[in-house]
Amino acid sequence: MELQGDAIEDNRFGTQARKLVRNKFGFKTYSNIDNYIKYFKDKGVLIKEDDGKLKINKRIFIPKSEQEIELTFKFKLIN
Repeated sequence: MELQGDAIEDNRFGTQARKLVRNKFGFKTYSNIDNYIKYFKDKGVLIKEDDGKLKINKRIFIPKSEQEIELTFKFKLIN
């Protein structure tokens, strides 16, 4: 999420950004990062804006000054 550059700022979760993240973290396949993105979409962390691009949900405020944050998810198990 901290990637910088004009193309990245315009579409942080687009093809170019995903490629940079895959290379940086050594993901072998496209599906690895796509699974993470899907997970965060399902949890409401990432939402699709009117322009069709994924953005971080505005309800999740992450100050720029923070070096590390912790997110906690609550799951309801159905038996």
